[in-house]
Amino acid sequence: MREALNLNIEKATLESRLAFFTNCYNMQLIHITYKCGLPTTIWQRRRYLYSIYYQIGEHLYSLQSIFNGILRGNQKGYGMLWKPFGKQDQRRPYIIPYGEPLIHFAINTFNMSTPAILAYSTKVKTKKLAKKKG
Repeated sequence: MREALNLNIEKATLESRLAFFTNCYNMQLIHITYKCGLPTTIWQRRRYLYSIYYQIGEHLYSLQSIFNGILRGNQKGYGMLWKPFGKQDQRRPYIIPYGEPLIHFAINTFNMSTPAILAYSTKVKTKKLAKKKG
């Protein structure tokens, strides 16, 4: 994550921002869990989501700001009183417009029912189907 300080994501495409921030969220989750352990209470979970920040480029991001601010299109999350990014926030240009509804199938949230952590990219991988002989 040290290299994230030097990233310039200003000119990134929408698809590459989506893949990048999805990967960042999952990497931050792994790093926080490695450093602090699995959350055992709701208060620890909230602390992990809201209070631990990582610097990406020129800005600071928590798990919550990536999830609700970037990936969900700056929407209020459960129990939030206001949107993650205000009108003057310099991170607003990185927001995925209208959010990505399928993001819930790509990120892990400390629950047993969330998907396995994968690395995402903008390239589409296709499998060649072998023709059946006979």
